[in-house]
Amino acid sequence: MVDGEFCHVHAEGDCSLHAALPLPLAAAAVSEGWAEPHFFVHTGRAPATIVMLYAPRDEYEGEVVLGLVRASYEFALLPEPTP
Repeated sequence: MVDGEFCHVHAEGDCSLHAALPLPLAAAAVSEGWAEPHFFVHTGRAPATIVMLYAPRDEYEGEVVLGLVRASYEFALLPEPTP
């Protein structure tokens, strides 16, 4: 993401979110239908950890998405790996 951003909501649009997630969780969110890879992932301009989370439609989905946002925040707090 940009300048330490771990997640953002498209409040003026469809209320979907972009988030950075650990790779296994990003893959699980995509396979379970909660997310899709960010379009920059397909062009090589973003890592596979960046996903678009679908906007929740009800309270249950809101809780799942909130859990993914929390995971994104925790992922952002991890130290960057050294090359």
